[in-house]
Amino acid sequence: ALSIPISVVVTFAPMRIWGVSLNIMSLGGLALGIGMIVDASIVVLESVMRRRELGDGPLQAAVAGTREVAGAVTGSTLTSIAVFAPIVFVHGVAGRVFGDQALTVVVSLLVSLVVAILFIPVLAGSRFVSGEPAPEPEAPRPLFAGLSAKRLAHWPQLALRGIPGILWSLARGCVLVAGALAKATGWIFRPLLVAHDWAWERVERAYPRLLGAAIDRPWLVVALSLGALGATALQARKLGVDLLPEIHQGEFTAKVQLDTGTPLAVTDAALSEIDAAVRRLEGVRLTALVAGVERDALTTEAEGKHTARLTVRLDEAHSTPEREDEVLERVRETVAAHPAVRAVQFARPTPFALEAPVEVEILGWNLEDIRLTAEDVARRLEGVDGLSDVRTSLRTGNPEARIVFDREKTLEYGLDLQKTSDLVRDAVLGKVGTRFVDGDDRIDVRVLGDEFVRSDLEQVLDLVVNPVAPVPVRLRDVATVSVVDGPAEIRRIGNTRAAVVGAASTGADLGGLTARVEAALAGLKPHGDTVVQIGGQKREMDEAQRSMSWALLFALFLVYVVMAGQFESLLQPLIILVTVPLAFVGVVWTNDALGIPLSVVVFIGLILLAGIVVANAIVLIDRINQNRAAGLGVRESVMEAGATRLRPIYMTANTTVIGLLPMTGWFAWVPWVGAMGAGAGAELRAPMAVTVIAGLTSSTLLTLVVVPAVYRLLYRREERA
Repeated sequence: ALSIPISVVVTFAPMRIWGVSLNIMSLGGLALGIGMIVDASIVVLESVMRRRELGDGPLQAAVAGTREVAGAVTGSTLTSIAVFAPIVFVHGVAGRVFGDQALTVVVSLLVSLVVAILFIPVLAGSRFVSGEPAPEPEAPRPLFAGLSAKRLAHWPQLALRGIPGILWSLARGCVLVAGALAKATGWIFRPLLVAHDWAWERVERAYPRLLGAAIDRPWLVVALSLGALGATALQARKLGVDLLPEIHQGEFTAKVQLDTGTPLAVTDAALSEIDAAVRRLEGVRLTALVAGVERDALTTEAEGKHTARLTVRLDEAHSTPEREDEVLERVRETVAAHPAVRAVQFARPTPFALEAPVEVEILGWNLEDIRLTAEDVARRLEGVDGLSDVRTSLRTGNPEARIVFDREKTLEYGLDLQKTSDLVRDAVLGKVGTRFVDGDDRIDVRVLGDEFVRSDLEQVLDLVVNPVAPVPVRLRDVATVSVVDGPAEIRRIGNTRAAVVGAASTGADLGGLTARVEAALAGLKPHGDTVVQIGGQKREMDEAQRSMSWALLFALFLVYVVMAGQFESLLQPLIILVTVPLAFVGVVWTNDALGIPLSVVVFIGLILLAGIVVANAIVLIDRINQNRAAGLGVRESVMEAGATRLRPIYMTANTTVIGLLPMTGWFAWVPWVGAMGAGAGAELRAPMAVTVIAGLTSSTLLTLVVVPAVYRLLYRREERA
């Protein structure tokens, strides 16, 4: 237990040097690391105590026990670090979400390794921990007895000589307090301890028989394992796919749009009525209304005096995900029922800048073709199950007069088209004649034409376009004018004109939504030369999956390199890596049972498992190699290693699982413990915790049987020799 606060405290210094602040994800990294910090200390302490049970003294047991497992502990810790290191360099959403967390875990694991190798053996080999009587203290002497000028001259040396004694007393006091707390805790949880000991005794007796049967029939064990992996692969296809879990914080915002051109006063009056109706709904604690949202240069929404934002915050009783969704639906019905509302879009606050769940991009050159195709796409999306708030980025623009010159008539009258168009533009819009200089400011001085001409379209049509010619030619003689609605904006994607049709999700996973959207757009015939493609979070999800796949492969490569260097073998690391696919068995079936889709968070959990699950196999294989070096046969080495390493493997897996249980949110009803699985960012922590727990549990159970069977199968030839 002392290794936890020491490792956590020492972790803070490197984090500050690297500029990692204490945010949600870095604290989550510490919570994740606590279950892994004690693993190395447990293996070392269990080895020392086993040597004590064999009859060694405290010092000899500490030295010999640490020497036996030092290589395995170092290798297992380095493999865990190896899988976290690639996450630090991952780009995109995964890098933004889990970069600080990965760096925090890497630092805490390095510190825990030093604590396990150096600090734990010192405590385990000390007298006051081992139970041997401490030396009798010397009789107390008077405080100022024997003081002289000569002794006072050497007071620094005397003070330094007393510092080890003070530290020794403090350490002994800490151990006594910890022992008292352990005894009190033992009495409280005594029924659970008795039940655990009863179950452990039976597991300890049954495991050697199971292990013996497995290594005597290795082909059967391998066949059953492959069958389980095949069934898991088939089941994995049924899991949903998502980018990130939706975060619920008891708050959401409704973006309301009225008719384009609606005055600000009308917008404010209509939204005030909606605001009053929403406030009366059950579960709504307060609302905030902003009418006439000013258009930001960086936003993609066409906002203005005709739009508003209504933020709704719920009370504590309605802040759960299920009840929050119910209140959101009631607010949606209330807003949509108002006759002035033309469109509404709901959004939840998120710490990450993400695009809409579903976005369909229409690319082309002709604006009319883009508009018609966007309308067709919007109509098809409205019929897709799981989508809501379907909207298009195209907005109705302001009326404008469009002048189209007749080139044949301009040539007939001997007019220069460029000069003629410039003359009409200057008459309507004016011309910058000069600039007024005021310090660093340059202010344009625009010369405008007659206001009477500019205010009436008929007067503009009567404008003479050849003022110096003997025969005047009016604008209506060489051009046609039509009044049309101009575009509110011309959006570009990849330097191509585009429109975006977006929609929100009603809770379905992103992979299933994308499949339904693709099916709905399968028979669509775009107008003109327009091209339809799916963007939004689908593009970010594809990028995240590519990045995570690279990180997983790179992590497995680093793990293999570390183990190959430790065991000085290219074959034994492959045996240990068998535990990685075995972990996926528990992950897939557990996530399917709990309805957790495959997301970036789950993928991070899979990467963590690649380093965590191999630690138990490393401890087991290392013991087998020690037995073979001592002269035992393959079967005897495997049997002895299984019996010896069963307890540390069981303890390390249990501590990691128990340390992650509060992050799952399953104990929300327990005070203090439940708070760790709730609050901001709980939706990001829970899927990762469930993934690691399920994978570690299945891999531990299978590692104790499959890895020994594979080891004997590969080394059976040496056993026969």
